[in-house]
Amino acid sequence: MTTPRPPMSDAYLLRWRRRFADVLSFQPDRVAIRADVLARNAVRREAALPLLDVDAEVNRLADVQEEATWNQFIQGPYVDRVVRRAVTRYRSRPGHNFNWIVGMGLGSCVSRLMRERLCQVEEMDPDA
Repeated sequence: MTTPRPPMSDAYLLRWRRRFADVLSFQPDRVAIRADVLARNAVRREAALPLLDVDAEVNRLADVQEEATWNQFIQGPYVDRVVRRAVTRYRSRPGHNFNWIVGMGLGSCVSRLMRERLCQVEEMDPDA
């Protein structure tokens, strides 16, 4: 069982806000997505296929774009540096055996922590 983390200070969250700037500023182009879904529906109508629910499909595609932006950030140089630092710290501990499973676990842990930090930054007052 893990112990809960103490709340982060505003200064610390501001530094994270700068790191997450690209992810936070991304807004899917819902107008272009809607136009694309309507064009796809026109093709589906001509082919006598069932039509897509426009609003549901727009929301789904916007979520896909947001997830792609997040994945691009996670695979970027900053997170790679954090993972390398975690691996170095783990290897420096005496008596710890490092293998690919441990490396995957550390990468997963860093990804989860980044997601938590992003959620904390998103909840932060935008005028701070």
